[in-house]
Amino acid sequence: MSEKGKEEKKEVKRLFFAVDLPDETLARAGSLIDKFGIPPAHVRFVHMENLHISIKFLGDVEVKTIASLCKIAKEAVLGFGAMLLTIEGMGLFPNHTKPRVVWFGVGGETDKLARLESKLAKNIECLGFPADERPFTPHLTIGRVKSESARGELIRLVHNNRELKVGDALMDAVHLYESRLGPGGSVYTKVESFPLSGAS
Repeated sequence: MSEKGKEEKKEVKRLFFAVDLPDETLARAGSLIDKFGIPPAHVRFVHMENLHISIKFLGDVEVKTIASLCKIAKEAVLGFGAMLLTIEGMGLFPNHTKPRVVWFGVGGETDKLARLESKLAKNIECLGFPADERPFTPHLTIGRVKSESARGELIRLVHNNRELKVGDALMDAVHLYESRLGPGGSVYTKVESFPLSGAS
């Protein structure tokens, strides 16, 4: 690469906003996933410590933009208080015909969570992050489908766990994470946290 090319190469980090889960709920989720007994060749399940509720995926973000991003996020969460969420039920994205993602559902104060997501997404548009075309559907991604032969097995699993209760999650902060691909899969590092200390 020429010196000019090196100079033009931008330093970026792959970022997303998310909600953490308490240790007890993480442990319960991990235990349930182990009991499902789905072969790794069929579904690549997320490591327990990486489970989270995504709010907004940003993709590659220039390092020089992160400070402005954090400032806007801090302002966006003002007025929002802690929210009690429940992790419950299961489903498949995008559908049961060609499932690609296995997820646990999110219940509880999701109306407040949706308002927060909407405000955050709108406020960061000025930095070049477009609004999502699909409506916000809070969920907990637990696995990614690797084999089409797993379809029948997954449909039965989801059907049998429609009323599954995993645990609660008191959402008292939004976190900005960096995602890096390591030898054992994705590694998430917390960049900044934005406490929810309002009265919503």
